[in-house]
Amino acid sequence: MKLILPFILLLTLLSGCSTSGDNIAPQPDRARRMSGTYLLNYMSVQNGSQPAVSTALPLQMNGKELLSATISITRKTESTVDVAMSLTIDQTLADQIRLNPKDLTNVVQPMEIRDNGGGYDLYNQSQKVARYDNDTFIMQLEAKNPQTGEVFKTEFRGTKQP
Repeated sequence: MKLILPFILLLTLLSGCSTSGDNIAPQPDRARRMSGTYLLNYMSVQNGSQPAVSTALPLQMNGKELLSATISITRKTESTVDVAMSLTIDQTLADQIRLNPKDLTNVVQPMEIRDNGGGYDLYNQSQKVARYDNDTFIMQLEAKNPQTGEVFKTEFRGTKQP
């Protein structure tokens, strides 16, 4: 009986001790958290050294909606999403600027999600293109004109819809 008591005590102590994995908090599913539809409410465009032009969205003139946009984020894995941006443009305006409405949906897939401390950054092929913080999605894109070297910058912001 005296030999069994130390084994029971040892067994009790060992089963009560936590392992290193017991205290690790589960990570939130980042992709599930940001999945949804975002209504874009801000757009900024800057061409080279020209000052940026910013506007609230949807863009309206004389009570008529000329331009609106949404971003749809679909979860692929815990750390990747598909992002689809859809622009809706008035046909008269599209005709004036010679824009094909079929070119107004751009799907980027997949985008990798990385923590940034207070939210998440989204990367497309190792290039940061967007940020997500508190149900706000901000997409920043740059394109360089190979002939002039000027950089064309765009920024879109949207809030998640319920």
